[in-house]
Amino acid sequence: MYGSAKSNGDAGASSVVGFILITAIALISVTVVLLGGQPTLERLQAGQESEAMIGYMGDLEQEVTGLITGSPASTTPAWRVAMASGSLHLDQEGHIWGFTVDLTTNSLEWDSLHDGDNQVSFSPDTPLTPVVSGTTIDLEDGSGNPVNLAGNTTQIVVSDTGSVVARAWFLDSGAVIWEGGTGTGQTEIAYQNTGIISKADGGQLLLNTPKVRPPRDISSDGDEQTVFLRVTSMDGSLSLGGKASASVLISSQGNHARYSHGDVERVWIHPPTRWTDAWQTVLTDSTRGYDAYTSGTTSGDGTFYVYLDKTASSLTTLSASLVETEITLEVDR
Repeated sequence: MYGSAKSNGDAGASSVVGFILITAIALISVTVVLLGGQPTLERLQAGQESEAMIGYMGDLEQEVTGLITGSPASTTPAWRVAMASGSLHLDQEGHIWGFTVDLTTNSLEWDSLHDGDNQVSFSPDTPLTPVVSGTTIDLEDGSGNPVNLAGNTTQIVVSDTGSVVARAWFLDSGAVIWEGGTGTGQTEIAYQNTGIISKADGGQLLLNTPKVRPPRDISSDGDEQTVFLRVTSMDGSLSLGGKASASVLISSQGNHARYSHGDVERVWIHPPTRWTDAWQTVLTDSTRGYDAYTSGTTSGDGTFYVYLDKTASSLTTLSASLVETEITLEVDR
């Protein structure tokens, strides 16, 4: 009888041990699967976040389009955006679009003016002090500080003995940028000058067709071209981080400032450096009509730009018009 009881005790102990072993194996297996699958889960989540943000940028594009094509001052219905991670902010630096006028005897570059014999004046911004060094005119303020044209709309006028010999316009366009968190497949989704840009793992892609028209032939002989560029200048306050949502008011005073000239020497488009590759795919696409532009690389920083040169293109007429619309973004508290 005692032997029988002992046998039953052994069996009970064995069952408990077996249960513990099976449970331990199961827990270890689940842990291994979860740990092994964590990168996959992160990638899936990242992809969903990126797709959602692309959708929000598409909504933003629709709202801005309504403002830049309208005339009266107005505010769109609130742009509603939500995100699980990352940061969303308004960037206002380094997005230059412009054209130059009457530069047959002067070379005007984005960072300096050449021809030390000419006088430089600025309008409508605060007058600046030109500092001549050899054949380069550095741009400084009254305190001797270098001037950064980013963030402003500036007209540069070059005069020689009282006569204007060259002009150039610098129009800055802001951008709304979402930067993904750790593990995201797309590190940036941006809305810049009517273009929606995806940037990830060293690659860039414009996801829509921005409202930047290619050169248009206005003659039967092909020797007259006109260029129309629309620039959205974005200002205001927008800064979100982590898991957040907001309603953003988007408004415009309907002040579509136009800068135009019927006889220009060169039209020059200088997209943001951080999205060079994305804009390059569009601005060099002959199937979209951009083949009239010549592409190049500025000296020093490798920034992409395109230009249409009247002399180099053997054009008799090259006219250009830039329309700038100021857009304000404010988080609706």
